[in-house]
Amino acid sequence: MTPIQYSLGMAAAPEPGIYLGVPFNVYKLWPYPSKSLLGDLQTSPAQFAAKVSGQIKWGWPSYAQIIGSLTDHIWVEQLPVDEAHGWHAGPKDMPTKGKRRDAWLASLPKGDSGYTPTQLDLALAMVAALQNNERADELQANATPQVSLVWDDPDTGIRMKGRPDLIDFDGLVLSDLKTARSITKAGFSKACADYNYHWQLHLYTTGLVANGIGAYEDWKQWLIAVRNEPIHGVACRPMGPAALELARAEVNEVLWQLRSCIDAGEWPADHNDEQPITLPGWRFKGRTA
Repeated sequence: MTPIQYSLGMAAAPEPGIYLGVPFNVYKLWPYPSKSLLGDLQTSPAQFAAKVSGQIKWGWPSYAQIIGSLTDHIWVEQLPVDEAHGWHAGPKDMPTKGKRRDAWLASLPKGDSGYTPTQLDLALAMVAALQNNERADELQANATPQVSLVWDDPDTGIRMKGRPDLIDFDGLVLSDLKTARSITKAGFSKACADYNYHWQLHLYTTGLVANGIGAYEDWKQWLIAVRNEPIHGVACRPMGPAALELARAEVNEVLWQLRSCIDAGEWPADHNDEQPITLPGWRFKGRTA
């Protein structure tokens, strides 16, 4: 499928396709589940439904999330940080959280973001680290940034959306940038498990294949991790087939749960499986778990 360039006249709920140049505040309004919403569904179908309907409002981004978004904007999209691109500079003494910060963010034009000089300095330092990493530079060089995908899940028929950071359509490589406290194999693997990054790469690949771009096994998936504290190192790590197969199984289970909720019109808040409580093995200190 040929990618479609975004225009102001585009539908608020677009058909399946590959869309270029979609502003993030427009993409956010597309009324389809994404990886983050699937995580909410896993926590509570009622919470998922409340977020989709607007009953639960999305919170303001955290201090770290703003730094990550700045890094993404500068390095992935290669765009200037200015008001024309939705970024507003705040005072250096702005607190990292609290009512004063939230009031300032609320005063900005809808869909825009704010940052402090300290946050921008940290983001620029991470960008410099990314620019000096050969593998990161290679993954970025031939890739199209911030592609927005819409597709129908082949098993459940649920219409989905996703927004990979970088897609190399010729080489069939997709990459996503992550900021992390640890970029070691063990430390970043834990972050992948905690935040379901393997779900993300699986869903993006599924969306591309559903739109006619390659076969699933043809695609290569990478995570580009940059350490979010000085010194800002970089680690580029491919997602292995076992992790993607696990993602396929886990995502499929959640999507069928969503399909069931949609068909029944029921969005329970309770977990009625009545399974026994289990604790991590280390808590038992040699006793039988």
